[in-house]
Amino acid sequence: TPSLALDWALQLCQLLVYLDQVQSVYRLPFLAPQHVMVAMNGQVQVIDYGFKALFAPNDYGPYGSVAGYSAPGLQQEPPSFASDMYSLGRLLYAVLVKRDLAQSARNLLPLREAVPGISDSFARVIARSAQKDQAKRFRTPAELLSALQQATPTTDGSPSADWLVQAMHVPQAVAAARKTVQQPAASRVELS
Repeated sequence: TPSLALDWALQLCQLLVYLDQVQSVYRLPFLAPQHVMVAMNGQVQVIDYGFKALFAPNDYGPYGSVAGYSAPGLQQEPPSFASDMYSLGRLLYAVLVKRDLAQSARNLLPLREAVPGISDSFARVIARSAQKDQAKRFRTPAELLSALQQATPTTDGSPSADWLVQAMHVPQAVAAARKTVQQPAASRVELS
């Protein structure tokens, strides 16, 4: 849903802002669905860090990038925050349209058409992040973060619910039951 995608975008963008603030040379050219995990508490985690590219170089593009998600300039230039923001925009598009861009990045619908109910503000942020022309993208991760913070996810203003319930289409009762499950008596430790 747009609400989940915005939450995940904010978390990933905060990582980019942090890397920029500490002047890290580390970049995320490999940012794609297979390198992102969402923990049970909803926290987004980057996994693998593109290391798999060392062992399966034919499966990856330049700098460990993933086809369908990698910025066009990676063929000629090293990764940058501009290329990371492009990958984030492509990742968000893929999440919202439920399509793996590594399999097919052709004939993509405009986001507003592919995701009914997404707000204009959120769709514009994603579109600008994924501009092929680097000069048309956000200049810094902080600028992207500010735009994401100002964006509304949906046109109806519906609140974000439990991410796992939304993602898995599990009834609310199941999610509530998960929170109230107690440990078996045999595994409890009592301190005296």
